[in-house]
Amino acid sequence: MHLRTNGGELSLRLLHAVPSQSPSQPDLHIEVSATSGAFSAREVKAWLEWPDIEAFIADLTTVVREVKGTAAIHAMSSEDFEMTVKSLDALGHFGIIFAIGSGQYMGNARFQCHLRGGIEVEFSQVEALLQWFSSVVSGMEI
Repeated sequence: MHLRTNGGELSLRLLHAVPSQSPSQPDLHIEVSATSGAFSAREVKAWLEWPDIEAFIADLTTVVREVKGTAAIHAMSSEDFEMTVKSLDALGHFGIIFAIGSGQYMGNARFQCHLRGGIEVEFSQVEALLQWFSSVVSGMEI
């Protein structure tokens, strides 16, 4: 899933799905890359748990249907990845706010590196994001 706008981009790539409760309720291991203005983060790995995925899909379905509200998801380790999809107006403009981070070992210390940013997207891109999450969960990644 790749969303590109004038202000930046966000990519989500499924590495693999691991059934937690059953094959229809997988935890997802994803790789996230993003650019916001002059700043970027590349290939940060994150785990998403099934209950959070299920809630995000339900909330995002409501946001798409009503063209208002927010839907948010975060990784098992919230410092790795957070994303909120937010309706900006009734015309179908949306914002995707994200935070991506990872720990980097340098010498004898571990340092946290983070990118917080956002992009404005169109309604069709939010629909595509919903379709991507739904298809990944059903095992039919697009």
